Amino acid sequence: MQQTTIAPLLTNASIAAERLVSVLRIAVTLGLFTVFAVTVAGLDFSTLAPFLHRQLLFAVLTMFAYLILGVVTFAATTIGWFRPWMSWFSVTADCGFLLFNVWFSLENSNYPGGVALLLPLSLAGAAGAGLWRDADGPAPAALYNCAA
Repeated sequence: MQQTTIAPLLTNASIAAERLVSVLRIAVTLGLFTVFAVTVAGLDFSTLAPFLHRQLLFAVLTMFAYLILGVVTFAATTIGWFRPWMSWFSVTADCGFLLFNVWFSLENSNYPGGVALLLPLSLAGAAGAGLWRDADGPAPAALYNCAA
């Protein structure tokens, strides 16, 4: 009995949370567009190196795609098309944007883009080391010393 009364509340809370996140996506993107426009205003693009043209294009395309994700998610939550399982798509898109931006930044810094694939492993290792800590003390010595 109680399960059926809670399910609609959880669904509504999930949709409201996704709507809030979509508004944040839109606000962040519009802020980035504003800063970008102010930064490149009055810039003579013909004097830029060719690789900078590519960087500017990818920056604008990434911001535009993120804006589209926010607008589509907001429209879907407002119209009533959004279902709680669709949150997985938007979260995956957020992670995809993050991974693409890390990859592209590494490529622009002349590091191989495949290094971006190692980033989650290093972050997981750092987080995993924190999981071994006791509430009362430091991490076990075995994490720091192979001989222990």
